[in-house]
Amino acid sequence: MDLPLDSASGDLVLCNLGSGSRGNATYVGRGGRGLLVDAGLTVRQIRLRLAARGIPDGAVQGILLTHEHGDHVHAARRLADRWGLPVYATAGTAAGAGIRDLPTLREIRAGEPFTAAGLTVEPVSIPHDTQDPVAYVVGDGRDRAAVATDIGEPTGLLVEKLAACALVMLEFNHDPVMLAEGPYPAFVKRRVRGPLGHLSNPQALEVLEGLGPTLRRVLLAHLSQHNNRPALALSEARTRMLALGREDVALGVLGQYEASPVYRVADGEVHEPGRT
Repeated sequence: MDLPLDSASGDLVLCNLGSGSRGNATYVGRGGRGLLVDAGLTVRQIRLRLAARGIPDGAVQGILLTHEHGDHVHAARRLADRWGLPVYATAGTAAGAGIRDLPTLREIRAGEPFTAAGLTVEPVSIPHDTQDPVAYVVGDGRDRAAVATDIGEPTGLLVEKLAACALVMLEFNHDPVMLAEGPYPAFVKRRVRGPLGHLSNPQALEVLEGLGPTLRRVLLAHLSQHNNRPALALSEARTRMLALGREDVALGVLGQYEASPVYRVADGEVHEPGRT
């Protein structure tokens, strides 16, 4: 039977609206209220993709910014002004994004959890070539989900924080061989594969190896259009999970141009529409 996965569910829900270099945004909520993690799409696309998954505009009660790159902050100011939303960002991200003057800005610090829209939010410091970037672990007091992209290399801290989550949205940006042989200029290749760039498929698998028994689903995110393939990343992730004896972990690949299913996290399990 289909499970009730609309935005009014009493369970923690996550819906990615778009993932990749052309724009990133993810809704995480519970009970008809929630937060956008990043707002890198246009306002129009954010509204259309929320509506396509049955999530009304009013369900969005704040914006969490991971870092200041345009594909993550593009619509943050416009949404904040139009809907009167608080925007949560580190001081570095706020400065880099040019939103220090935003009346609804709420400065946060990595490692210091806070409450927003009825959810507990923990910003986790990550390595990236921006000013104080973070990933986010979001929980409802019972279950947890994580959004972790734009990461230069795996860290023990990141693995530790993701290990408590049932649902993890994790960057699988590039295949090292495709990047090396691909069309990017040499300096861009150095940036992408550097310690402040993006996770490769093998690096993302290192992160997954360190996660614990609470993990139930991994959403492969922020795949490069030029230096990765969904089938390749998914195959590598599936092979590693099987080698670890984790057949219980479901896998999916997020896309750039349409919203994902609405995933529901309930009592440590992760469900999607049409699945029991």
